[in-house]
Amino acid sequence: MSEDIDNADGDHSLDQGQDAGGPGRMYPPPANFRLFLESLLSQAWLALGKFPNPTTGESQFDEAWARYYIDMVGILAEKTSGNLDKDEAQIIEVNLSSLRLTFIEEQKAHAGKPETGTQETGTQETGTQEVDTPEEKAEGTGEEA
Repeated sequence: MSEDIDNADGDHSLDQGQDAGGPGRMYPPPANFRLFLESLLSQAWLALGKFPNPTTGESQFDEAWARYYIDMVGILAEKTSGNLDKDEAQIIEVNLSSLRLTFIEEQKAHAGKPETGTQETGTQETGTQEVDTPEEKAEGTGEEA
């Protein structure tokens, strides 16, 4: 699909690997199904806490995002069924099974612990900083939210 997109000059110079942005400028690799799948799988494994977040350097189980990415891979498997080559189908099948099993294991291991990104006692956790909800702000000023 990306090969159908022309740049402003009407050619495919970026698809041909030319460095139109100058020295040190990186362009994404050509789009393909396997790279797309690996991107989704990486996000799922990251949300399961199986490797460190490249931004924070910490591994952390995030149940909501893990569930989301596993569901996305499941939808992809369902919608592409019968249209994949043998290797692609196997990558999805093996990883989806492993993701689901790991999700259950992580869910059990984190049972009763607060989930990242959830609301608890009126406070929203957003990454590393906590933000007061509109209700808490109203309580502090005596106004209604």
